[in-house]
Amino acid sequence: MQHSEYRGQNLAYLAPQSVHVDLSDVSAGGQLLMWGARTWVLGFQARADVTWRIYSGFDLHHVAIALPMLDALMSNFAANARRPMDYRCLQCPELSPDELGLLNVCAACQSDKPRLAHAILSEVLLPAAASISVRYALDLAEAFADAALLIRPQDVGRACCCADAAVDNAAKVARLTDAGR
Repeated sequence: MQHSEYRGQNLAYLAPQSVHVDLSDVSAGGQLLMWGARTWVLGFQARADVTWRIYSGFDLHHVAIALPMLDALMSNFAANARRPMDYRCLQCPELSPDELGLLNVCAACQSDKPRLAHAILSEVLLPAAASISVRYALDLAEAFADAALLIRPQDVGRACCCADAAVDNAAKVARLTDAGR
């Protein structure tokens, strides 16, 4: 798809402040995407090369071709985010608002809705970076779809009844842009 198909459209996305979605409620494709993104962030924070680890995991699911797209998308987040991004550790059972956004970007791309993907990306990325990231997300989503790894759109989830758990979770959050400084 060409950038002109979604550029300049009036579509807004308001990112939720908190979400209550368990990773176990996410499709297999979404879980694999989250594993790849979280592993990428951990490698970025540790300044470690995790390419082989992500490649191996993606290859097990016949989607190794998606690794360069994930790397480009995550690199764009690291370099061009408007604010610190919230990505969790591999063991965290709940998604962060930013992780939910990434899932919904890829779900929108798999549903041929690049304008929605652009709106979600524009909430967190600088304008030019959001436009470039749509292309990466479209290619990533297509690679997952070709491997029959569908990514379903996710809502913000159930209401949380325990504010203390949310505060404890927030204390454990990995901040993507802070780690690179």
